[in-house]
Amino acid sequence: MDKSNNITLKYLFVLFIGTFAFFFIGGAIGGKHQLVMPILSALLIFMLIFMLIYGIGLVIFRNFSTGFILKTFAISFGVLFLIYTGSIGWDAYSPSNVRSIYAYELESAPDEFVVVTQEELNEYPGLKRAIETKNHVEVSAKEFRRTLGFLGQNGIYNIKIGDEYYQIVFSST
Repeated sequence: MDKSNNITLKYLFVLFIGTFAFFFIGGAIGGKHQLVMPILSALLIFMLIFMLIYGIGLVIFRNFSTGFILKTFAISFGVLFLIYTGSIGWDAYSPSNVRSIYAYELESAPDEFVVVTQEELNEYPGLKRAIETKNHVEVSAKEFRRTLGFLGQNGIYNIKIGDEYYQIVFSST
């Protein structure tokens, strides 16, 4: 194998590292749609995993020159950045976004809550179904916005219906 093919192979491997790191990091952090941990913790895990995979690549090639390290880091990080921003852009314009309303029954009364009457509940069928099933319910975009607007006007997502208290969570992917 001549020198130019060897260098091309090294850069292709680094390109693979950037692509592989994207999927591996996404799984470790919890996916791009979930904020499982605070941003700084997620960023720290991202950098640790990326540097670990990148370091393994450098050890495999045994090329520790400054030029090679800077070029490969730029390629890996650039690929990682393009894939991540591309997937977010794709999801933003995807018509198949799923919107869900979750209703969790609370054991005790929260500090702040909104009293919702049965008549008001009947106006929001998605919210009503979520409370009846005590689970998540997929709703249309229009119903999602209406229900979010109804509960969001006070900024409180804990509700009381009769003698029961619920925490309402809205999710959009």
